[in-house]
Amino acid sequence: MNRINLSTLTVNGKIDRQALPEPSINFHNQFETPRNKVESQLATIWKNILNQKEISIHDNFFSLGGDSILNKTQWIKQLHTNRM
Repeated sequence: MNRINLSTLTVNGKIDRQALPEPSINFHNQFETPRNKVESQLATIWKNILNQKEISIHDNFFSLGGDSILNKTQWIKQLHTNRM
């Protein structure tokens, strides 16, 4: 969370989005491997469904090509297979 300076408000009291600073954290360039068994199992499922070599805990399922309808059946099947 960043503290917002009151000078970033418009005359109407709304946030002036153009005056806001750029976010300081960029997870898109940061790769982090799964930290525990559950994250590892989920990453493996994502790799299989999305045909990816590596999955970071910061990756976005939909940005990597996931589809809420098409992949749903595959996702549920693999969850059951892995008894999650």
